[in-house]
Amino acid sequence: MASDFIGKIHNRQEIKGAPDPNGPPAPLISGDPALARLNSPSTSAGREVSRSDGTRMSAEVHEELMKAKSDFGTSVPPSSKSVWRQPKVTRALALGGMLFGCAAGAFALGGAGFFLAMAAEALAFAGGVMVKNSAMAELEEENRKLREKASTDPLIGINNRGAIDEILEEQLMRAPFRQGSVSVILGDVDHFKSVNDTYGHQVGDEVLIEVAMRVEEGMRAEDSVGRYGGEEFLMVLPGISGNQAVLIAHRIRLLIAEEPFDTEAGDLDITMSLGVSYTDHPTFVGAENLVRAADEALYRAKNEGRNRVVLSRLEEAKQ
Repeated sequence: MASDFIGKIHNRQEIKGAPDPNGPPAPLISGDPALARLNSPSTSAGREVSRSDGTRMSAEVHEELMKAKSDFGTSVPPSSKSVWRQPKVTRALALGGMLFGCAAGAFALGGAGFFLAMAAEALAFAGGVMVKNSAMAELEEENRKLREKASTDPLIGINNRGAIDEILEEQLMRAPFRQGSVSVILGDVDHFKSVNDTYGHQVGDEVLIEVAMRVEEGMRAEDSVGRYGGEEFLMVLPGISGNQAVLIAHRIRLLIAEEPFDTEAGDLDITMSLGVSYTDHPTFVGAENLVRAADEALYRAKNEGRNRVVLSRLEEAKQ
């Protein structure tokens, strides 16, 4: 019985609507959208495909391809070359939807939602301000490090000559408003060349670093010191006269001379000679004259036996 049914299907004898394989081809129906291009507008019941229909379709396809070539500069259809872009209207709708979602969320939370939304805006603003302030702080810190590097002696870690000169100029300009004196001390390590020649420059560097530490220990907090030359140190003391500056110079001399220096070569006895100068009239005295007077006092201290302090009055210095 099953074989009879399969036979009927095979012979297509009892299937309704089965086309006769020996009959004419089925007509094309005008209602089929896939074949609408091939149907004549005047025919509603359907017709067979003729050679003129295929020719017209080929001509239309060729015309579309030529149009795509002129628009995109290539024979490839636009769909294979173009990149999809979100229409402006779509982007606007997306933004509007996002805003609407935020508003809906706030509305769902009631009155508290408004304040939560405001708090979120405030936090976002504060976060932006904090980021900006952090960036500014980092920039200022970098600038400070650059200025410090440009004004610091790389070996000893105190002011270099340019920096201590600027400090002296600044103190001389401020002194008239403070109605005070400005004193300077120029110190030189005694027999420093023999230290380098005997023990080497590495030991000499150790001596200079220790000298700078002891000099700073003997000065006041408002005083400044800088490396003025190889083994010379210039100290700027604002607001004090020559006699007070001499006392500070003696304190520095004793801090250096009374305790041996611990170096790789062993304990070394180091001394320093210091020349002091001062002025009660900083408006009429330049920094160059003040340092020259201290240098002359230092020269006398060296000639008188070293490890001593000499005061020079400015009027005795060469103008």
